[in-house]
Amino acid sequence: MVEVFVDDLSSICYQSLALFRQYNVPHVVRNIVHDPEARRDFYMLKLQFVPSFVLAGRIYEGFNPNLMGQLLKMHYDIEIPRDRLVVGLPINPNWWKNDDDRKPIISLPTA
Repeated sequence: MVEVFVDDLSSICYQSLALFRQYNVPHVVRNIVHDPEARRDFYMLKLQFVPSFVLAGRIYEGFNPNLMGQLLKMHYDIEIPRDRLVVGLPINPNWWKNDDDRKPIISLPTA
């Protein structure tokens, strides 16, 4: 069973979970925003990035498509085509730019 640490904002988390569902990868989702136990484990394991994966007793931070494909093949005999292992960031994430004036919506610290 792959343990997947996620949050609510990461598009890579959503894409990797969709890929796991599509190819029936056995996994459990640990949301560090809504689950205090998941958040505690995330910090206890000294993780810094989402998604992070615990697979066969080893920790993998971030989504490395080639490595994940190899690990799923080795541990679960699940082969995912290379072109499906690609995940991407949104070109214009709606949380960063305002459509009207293209200025950041996120407030930055002032001096």
